Amino acid sequence: MTRPRVLLDVDGVLADFLTPALAFVEKLTGKTYQEADMTTWDIFEVVGKEWEQPFFEACNQPGFAASLAVYPDAQEGVARLREVAEVYIVTSPLNHNPTWTHEREGWLLRHFDIPSNRIVHTSAKYLCVGDALVDDRPLNIQRWNEEHPTGAGILWDATWNRADKVGVRVYNWSELVNFIRRL
Repeated sequence: MTRPRVLLDVDGVLADFLTPALAFVEKLTGKTYQEADMTTWDIFEVVGKEWEQPFFEACNQPGFAASLAVYPDAQEGVARLREVAEVYIVTSPLNHNPTWTHEREGWLLRHFDIPSNRIVHTSAKYLCVGDALVDDRPLNIQRWNEEHPTGAGILWDATWNRADKVGVRVYNWSELVNFIRRL
């Protein structure tokens, strides 16, 4: 029996990109934001588009991708998911960060034992073929579902996507693993 192929996002699912992003925003703007303030995936819709370029200049420094914290339960969750599925990483790189891709691959190997031949770096996630895509960005799920109508676009629940009604929403690793088992 063939195990399902699950395409798994990193930032917002495995890695905490938001905490250091909000720290950069605070340095730039002097204003403090919390995760609860993020009601949309694009943080600049909340903090202001004028901060987007300075933000990316700040986080495009070497070391940023390697320094991201792993979300609690993510390592155990991925291990459980790998018992029932073939797991591939599909992640959008920060293209202006000269070390992002290399750091991301090292981070995934170090924290999840995922080798580079199981990692796809692209913002066009809808081009990747699998039985399911797990992502926290509603637009990625929508586009992937349109391209793969027999697949399962799975929205990883987050504060910033609660208003979105796209794909199948999961709230934790147990729900995800149980859903994948039924594919």
